[in-house]
Amino acid sequence: WFAMKSSAESRKAAVTNSQIVVKSGAYGCFCCCWGETTKSVALQKITDVSVSQDCCARMFDVKVLSVQTASSSDAAPEFQLVGLIEPDETRKLVLKTRDNDGFQGMNFGGASKQMTVQRGGNNNLNNPLLSNVSDTMLSQTFAVNQQQAQTLHEIKDVLVDVRDVLKALNTTMSQSAAGGA
Repeated sequence: WFAMKSSAESRKAAVTNSQIVVKSGAYGCFCCCWGETTKSVALQKITDVSVSQDCCARMFDVKVLSVQTASSSDAAPEFQLVGLIEPDETRKLVLKTRDNDGFQGMNFGGASKQMTVQRGGNNNLNNPLLSNVSDTMLSQTFAVNQQQAQTLHEIKDVLVDVRDVLKALNTTMSQSAAGGA
């Protein structure tokens, strides 16, 4: 139960000017390690967005938003969002954004009060799933990434030196074996 609940709570989706981004997580390896997946679909590649509700889902008032692209099929859509709040409004937003080539000039009407459209902001490299991350946290993350990149560069340099020494040793051993035979 905990794994299913954690997986459901980890799901996030955002509509940007040019894409839909979906992030989800799940436990693997018999519930001992957490894995995450992020998928982006360009709005211009979307061929259809549908909202469905089978009889069991109707009993619990749950709807499924399915996103289709040219490479997906009815049996296997590009992705599905189950239990989305206001799936019909989200469907309209995605199609309207795709057809209007982004948010420019769009009037959201009454839906804007109830539906959040994340557009990046907060200096988060326009990743809609990082909208709640502070600038301090981002700068600390970038600093750690830079330190890791520097460390990896140093490791690479050491490995190149080791490779060169091994090549020289191999050449020396080959020459001495040829001379002794």
